[in-house]
Amino acid sequence: MVLPVAHGSIGEMPYPSMIQDLRHEIELMVTLGSGGKNIPAAEAVKHIRGYAVGLDMTRRDSQSGVKKLGRPWCTAKGFDHALPISPIHAVSANGVIEQGDIQLHVNGVLHQHGDINQII
Repeated sequence: MVLPVAHGSIGEMPYPSMIQDLRHEIELMVTLGSGGKNIPAAEAVKHIRGYAVGLDMTRRDSQSGVKKLGRPWCTAKGFDHALPISPIHAVSANGVIEQGDIQLHVNGVLHQHGDINQII
């Protein structure tokens, strides 16, 4: 299944204050319909409720500083609008996604492009 661009759009995001170097990475987000622990890979899709497109935003300036000190990176990812996502698309309506085009455009310029089957 391929999510059309209109359905996977996140929209606009304000640039956070007090950040010098903001980085982004497009991700396929997965929501779970049922919990679980130690789920075998072959059974994992049974637990998926839906999918969304998300941006993993990182304050690279903060991340670099805490990495040098050997501290956790959580402060580099914890700020307003740090993880914008599109609407969630239910597996019951759209099926399981195994491949499909995923793109990130920033101010109209293509920054990332690939296929979901390339995501680790």
